Amino acid sequence: MVRLVIVTALMFVVVALVGCSSEGDEMVTATDLVDAWVAGWNAKDPEQVAAVFTDDAQYMNPTGTETFTGRDEIRTHATEYREFIMNARRVGDGVATEDEGFVFRIEFDAETKSYPGEIEVELRDDLLARMVWLTYEQLN
Repeated sequence: MVRLVIVTALMFVVVALVGCSSEGDEMVTATDLVDAWVAGWNAKDPEQVAAVFTDDAQYMNPTGTETFTGRDEIRTHATEYREFIMNARRVGDGVATEDEGFVFRIEFDAETKSYPGEIEVELRDDLLARMVWLTYEQLN
């Protein structure tokens, strides 16, 4: 009986430690990477934008019309669009998804209005492996 209590207590400790380290670290890492992407976007720095992605990452643009694969294509996209870039900001914390991704709300600021959107990101090797725009209010 005593052995069962000790084994059960150890199992709770292990589960608590694993849960705290993995979920907490992933959320911080995802938030940090999205913030780094936003900072690079706002600085109009294609190198900084591309640096947060894996070599084989996928990035779907906000309109959903193009997907860029790999850090080089993402860098090229950021280079081509940097003159049109509006400042972006992350609004609130990310929310974990069922498939181990995270959803973040992003807003772009124009002179008179903010344009909201949501991105879903997936991480691999402490970088963004995928970024897809789920929703995006088009500029009118």
